[in-house]
Amino acid sequence: MGWFIWTDASWFVWSSKYCSGAGTSGASQLQICNLAVLALGGATIVSLSDDTLSARVMSTLWPSVLKDVLRDISPNFARERADLVKSPVTPVYGFANAFNLPADCLKVIIMGEPEDQYVWRIEGSQLLTNEASAQILYVRYASDPTFFDSKFVIAFAYRLAAEAADALTGRTERKDAMMKFYALALADAASVGSQEQTPEDQIPYRWADARL
Repeated sequence: MGWFIWTDASWFVWSSKYCSGAGTSGASQLQICNLAVLALGGATIVSLSDDTLSARVMSTLWPSVLKDVLRDISPNFARERADLVKSPVTPVYGFANAFNLPADCLKVIIMGEPEDQYVWRIEGSQLLTNEASAQILYVRYASDPTFFDSKFVIAFAYRLAAEAADALTGRTERKDAMMKFYALALADAASVGSQEQTPEDQIPYRWADARL
């Protein structure tokens, strides 16, 4: 973890504790927000309900930034599989069928299996395709921070810090620095995520076969 350059003791100790191994971090919303505040050189928040600038900014940013980072990383803890329900209303043109996406869907990773090479498109809250059925792997809105993995926590904290930098420091260079660290954290999280699954070319069965 040599790219942790912030020298504040709390930042270093907390990062080491929650990023030393695989699995969930057990972090809380307050702890993740404090990681972001500390990265900007600020004082930790006692409670997110406090009437302080840091608490107000972090509480406001949390849901929208979380959704954005989930879409960027597509972490394994937020992945879900679903059989989609076909809409009774067909597309006006271009595709034969429309399927309604799950309410918590942030991003569709794939339809079917990689070798299927289905043609599909997301428009609004629907998946359009010429296929008669649709099974997807998607990223859901995983809002419980106790299930966030350690790599995701660090990336999310950096992104929160980047988005809060203008309001909390008034310094554009701080935002730029946090975005650079976020990019590094994205690559780190993606690398670990790819190691937590069987390579697709070694999977011996398809979803359809598994249901037989």
